[in-house]
Amino acid sequence: MRDEKKQIESVSYALLLLGTGDSGKSTFCKQMRLLHDDGFTEREFFTHRNVLQENALVSMQKLVKVGMDKIEFADIPINELIQSKELTPRIAEIIEKLWTLPKIREIHETNRHLHLSSATEYYFENVSRFAADNFIPSAEDLIRAKARTTGISETKFVHKSVNFSIVDVGGQRSERRKWLHCFDNVNCVIYLAALDEYDLVLEEDDKTNRLEESLTLFREVSASVLFRETPFVLFLNKYDLFEKKIHKVPLKSCFNDAPESTSTKACADFIKKKYEANFSGNSLYVYYTTAVDKTDCLRVFEALQDNLLR
Repeated sequence: MRDEKKQIESVSYALLLLGTGDSGKSTFCKQMRLLHDDGFTEREFFTHRNVLQENALVSMQKLVKVGMDKIEFADIPINELIQSKELTPRIAEIIEKLWTLPKIREIHETNRHLHLSSATEYYFENVSRFAADNFIPSAEDLIRAKARTTGISETKFVHKSVNFSIVDVGGQRSERRKWLHCFDNVNCVIYLAALDEYDLVLEEDDKTNRLEESLTLFREVSASVLFRETPFVLFLNKYDLFEKKIHKVPLKSCFNDAPESTSTKACADFIKKKYEANFSGNSLYVYYTTAVDKTDCLRVFEALQDNLLR
């Protein structure tokens, strides 16, 4: 029995996490650390404090700049906000006032070229807490913090006596040249795609549709000779945001062959079929995910592990 246990514990899987920028890769890695590892150090929490403050400040600055000629700001000191370099309690109060304006919310919902984080609303709802002198980020805050991934990061943990190593690399075009160094000895490729990006454009060129870019990248990666025998897992992520958006921005308005229906499941299945049609690898497992939801991440990862260990 002891020898069998040692054999099980020696099982190790290297998972390569790929996808375009803002697909949720870093969020997924954070969840794995919180679920299986020792979490984050005090220093890491402090670093995310600064990230969250910047997320809230920069996001509102972008919205205000777009609305300068369209909105009557009355007595709200927007110049003070625009010129600010840090999130103070005073600036947080200005952001809270601005977030009550219907026109600001409208720009937030309809402008597809601002490249705001999907957690922007969360930043504004918690901005006064972020600006407090004694602010210490919670695990939920840390999951929502948005910092661009550059280079290569590795997350190691044990789940059900199996050792896992997840390698995450930046998804922006400029970061993809680094991927080749991560392809050796990979047991599984996890590809993340954000369902809610069907009406958005790339930050890199401001013209290319994000979903089209993700589909192209998925086709290229899955066709690589390096992954001829490697199983692929596709996480169609941000299902929660997709569910909210699909009733406001019909999929049909972006893709002519999309269903007329605004049913979340029907539209998600349409996107799923597009990825399946672009897959050129050996085997593919597909899951709908919400990476900011810890319970959902655990559910999906356990299903993934069951498939890998069959």
